[in-house]
Amino acid sequence: MAGKQNEISHQTALELLQAGNARYVADLTSRPNATPHRRFETGIGQWPFAIFLTCADSRVTPELIFDQGIGDLFVSRVAGNVATSEIIGGIQYAVQYIRTELVVVLGHESCGVVSAAISPPSDAPKELGDLAMQIQSAIGRETKLQKAVEKNAKAQATQLRRALKGPALKHAKVCAATYSLRSGEVNWL
Repeated sequence: MAGKQNEISHQTALELLQAGNARYVADLTSRPNATPHRRFETGIGQWPFAIFLTCADSRVTPELIFDQGIGDLFVSRVAGNVATSEIIGGIQYAVQYIRTELVVVLGHESCGVVSAAISPPSDAPKELGDLAMQIQSAIGRETKLQKAVEKNAKAQATQLRRALKGPALKHAKVCAATYSLRSGEVNWL
């Protein structure tokens, strides 16, 4: 997909992501937009068709999971896919100035920070504790890890929806999903 792909609707963007994940799961990836021409083209500007808030986990790479290339996705990553003020600011930038319509909060199975929120380690650094506390407020008393991952993704999506209410931001649609590390499948929540 070349050019002003940010002009596509949120529904078309979601369909592109679903098709890309199906290719990834079936081991039929095409590595689109990974050419020298694409590097040159995106060197003068970016027009991603989707925005992601996902975990910093090394196994969760949206460009691979959704079979996308350079300039296709605007990705913000932080452990536990928490919508911190810095992350929200970056997403607001992409929505307002790049005009991308679809925002996806992507959690994943076996998330270490969500696990730490369920059962906080006594030796956790302060900053990890801060992330875990934000997740705790999202998951409540949930003790099952996968359910907590889903609740956290939904809660972070809700927080982003609230942050995208202004006139220049309200065109964005926010959805939540989880990723299976073993199967590669994305479950849309």
